[in-house]
Amino acid sequence: MLEEEKGRCENIGVRLAPYLFTWNLQRFKEYVKRSEKFDVKKYFKDLGDILNKLKNNEKFKNLFKSLKDLRLDKHEIPKEDVENLFISLHRKLRKIGIGQSEPVMTIKILHTLSPNFFPLLDNNILNALKKKGKCNVSMSGKGYVRWMEYLQTWLKNYPNAISTLKKELNRSILKLVDELLYITCSVKLKNYVDKLEIC
Repeated sequence: MLEEEKGRCENIGVRLAPYLFTWNLQRFKEYVKRSEKFDVKKYFKDLGDILNKLKNNEKFKNLFKSLKDLRLDKHEIPKEDVENLFISLHRKLRKIGIGQSEPVMTIKILHTLSPNFFPLLDNNILNALKKKGKCNVSMSGKGYVRWMEYLQTWLKNYPNAISTLKKELNRSILKLVDELLYITCSVKLKNYVDKLEIC
């Protein structure tokens, strides 16, 4: 995605701003409420600078090059790279935000970079999954990699259904899973998560 945006806008953070801002409006309202100094324009400019630095970092160069081609249901997870990228991005987001933990925003940004590889996860979904007692998932680098592994294992059981859904709905399977989990976990339907048998 970073390569596709090159030339259209100098700063990928600014290009992602409308999407991330509307997707996480409550969080940005919280930023403004807690800090009069918070500047949303600066936040997204700084985000773009962070992403460009990470993209050019020797540790992450190969991962960034492969992101557009990776699919969670088809490719191996470079666990250490994903964990380190999560940790690095998360730390930097704390600095440009208001100093609070930012795992959900970290995950949303990763998802925008590779929507077919990085699955979404929020606190409501995490809490519903934890209630099952089987998923050792958390809002950390290691915990997020575990979520990717659980979801990957589950998706591999349904290759034909995934292919059909993608053709019929023209949507990423990870976005469809997120919408299903959002409805079942965030809209007072948490008991349906048990029936999914993801983990």
